[in-house]
Amino acid sequence: MRSNRAFSLRGVPALFAAPALGAALTACGDDAESQRDPAIYMDNGAMGDATAEASLPDGPAPDTLPADAAVPDAGCLVNHLYDPVGATRRETLPDDFFTVDDPATLTGLRVNTSGAGWRAGALPTVAPIFADLDTLDGWGITGGITLSFSGAVALPESGPDTATGGTVELWALGDSPHRVAVDVEHTDDGKTLIIWPMVPLTPKTRHGLIATTALLAEDGGCISPSPTTLSLLDGTATDDALVRIVPRHADLLAASGHGAEDVLSSTVFTTQSTTETSTTIAAAIRESDYDFDAAPTCTEREFFIDCQAAAMFSDYRTDKVIVGTEPVTTYRVPMSLWLPKDSVGPVPVIVVGHGLSENRNIFADLAEVFCPEGFALVGIDALGHGNHPTSAGPDDPLGLLNFLGIDIGTQRILGLRLRDNFRQSTYDKLQLLRLLRTHPDVNGDGQLDLDMDRLAYLGISLGGIMGPELLALDGGFQLALLPVAGARLVPIITESSSFANFRPIMEGVVGGASELRKIATLVQALMDPGDPASYAAHVLSDRFEGAGTHAPHVLQQMAIDDEIVNNGSNRILARALGLHHVPPVVQDVGLIPVAGEAPISNNLEGPDGQSVTAGLFQLDRVRETPRGRPVKAGHNNALAMEGFFQLYTFLFAWRDGEAPTIVDPYAELMTPPL
Repeated sequence: MRSNRAFSLRGVPALFAAPALGAALTACGDDAESQRDPAIYMDNGAMGDATAEASLPDGPAPDTLPADAAVPDAGCLVNHLYDPVGATRRETLPDDFFTVDDPATLTGLRVNTSGAGWRAGALPTVAPIFADLDTLDGWGITGGITLSFSGAVALPESGPDTATGGTVELWALGDSPHRVAVDVEHTDDGKTLIIWPMVPLTPKTRHGLIATTALLAEDGGCISPSPTTLSLLDGTATDDALVRIVPRHADLLAASGHGAEDVLSSTVFTTQSTTETSTTIAAAIRESDYDFDAAPTCTEREFFIDCQAAAMFSDYRTDKVIVGTEPVTTYRVPMSLWLPKDSVGPVPVIVVGHGLSENRNIFADLAEVFCPEGFALVGIDALGHGNHPTSAGPDDPLGLLNFLGIDIGTQRILGLRLRDNFRQSTYDKLQLLRLLRTHPDVNGDGQLDLDMDRLAYLGISLGGIMGPELLALDGGFQLALLPVAGARLVPIITESSSFANFRPIMEGVVGGASELRKIATLVQALMDPGDPASYAAHVLSDRFEGAGTHAPHVLQQMAIDDEIVNNGSNRILARALGLHHVPPVVQDVGLIPVAGEAPISNNLEGPDGQSVTAGLFQLDRVRETPRGRPVKAGHNNALAMEGFFQLYTFLFAWRDGEAPTIVDPYAELMTPPL
């Protein structure tokens, strides 16, 4: 099938760019070589085995045998390390041992690591991460689970089949206990396992992880369970904090069907509440009034009318962190509105979201393409970008790091600040939508310019990452385009190749490459209430109260071996959204169905019973000119001819009142293989 739509690439730029860092950030040391296992978390080699550090910053050297490493089975040379009462190094997290009951929270508990032996030895740069964890009402829903051993262990199975088999079992222990598929990686020379859920875990729910005795040492030998684990499983624990969680381990055994003799290690943890702050704030914004602080200034350009405006929006942060649901202060947010020159009456609106190293003005080039076709584009800057009041300006060499919660001055990773840079950026967009719905006559000529009942979202890279929260909290979007978007953000920062220049800085802050990989699992728990994975499940189904019951059409595009938003991040977003994988299949996503041959449309049913088109497409090659030879697709060229053509046809079918269709651009444009 060939599309007969008019197609133009006039004015389409490279709309996103890799983050650029100055020479000061590149001269901080060599990036340690790592052994990678491509079968796990990221297909581009962003995670896998990592070379261990010579010592850990917050405990003894790895070869030091902790007190909990007594060997119940003298035939086993490797021991599982678990002694939350007395250990001076972190061994297993998350773990409800490090919580206290708190009836004031939504989960009935609160994380409390203050008494942990390993807190005393933590680096000053790392200790604030643990203090931030203690503000949560549970553990993360997308972060990894760490298990420690006295020696190297064999790498367990990964992938969709771990939902039913394998030596490591992750269980959701809600009303209907079930297993969750996982990906597993090594670090610390194979002495630490990090287990990542393949889909976000259910918030406010108890979960448990079991490693069975079928897990072996790297040399094929057996592994001894720790005495503390045995006491939890057989009920002989005597320490009050351990006794508190004995029933939870009993529930895990009952759900799994295992006897205590089958279990090598186990941990039970309760996931945090994630979306409640945002849903409360979104509801308040829907009832609030906003106005332009002055009449928009509109200038006629060659292809569109360029309107610049600003409005006072509420800032919900206290010292850059959200601690409640009431506005703290206000700030003036500039905005750009690009309108068609010759259209009569209100036109469909595309809200745009820019990339990490860009700002809203990048979309003026795209307005040259879309405004003559009858669309209006509207954009604001994310926090710390462009002319946003929180930005230090485009020349600030540390602007990107500050946005990502990396404070070079204090050498700290500020996970809560990272989280709330994302959440507040979404609240800004929600306030923008409320403003435009009540002021659709932008230029003040008495004619409606914006049809806010025909609303689309286009978010590229960072803008796509921010899309799911906005789409879940606002019920007005009919269509969403998410090129090179992803979820589970912290591994993007710590592992993607484009951040390699300043990875040595992060490793220095936390105490080494292996430690960074383990700390990332905890920082991700801090990020989860602002992570797109937490909201993606509420885009196409299970809509939030007050956000409507109609689901938008969704097209997610990923570039194979994306060097910035890694493929593991692309995949977990597609799974969390519940998309169908539109062929051709270059890389198996797992846990989502493969659709029939493209083109496809109306392939899913929304919560209101209406059909929607929703799919993931993988780009492995693109042409940058109509007669050019294809080149490998990447983050920065994914919207070259093939990617843009697919986006264009999806969007324009919706504009014309047709069902949006996901085409195979390689078939439509007869793109040869690489």
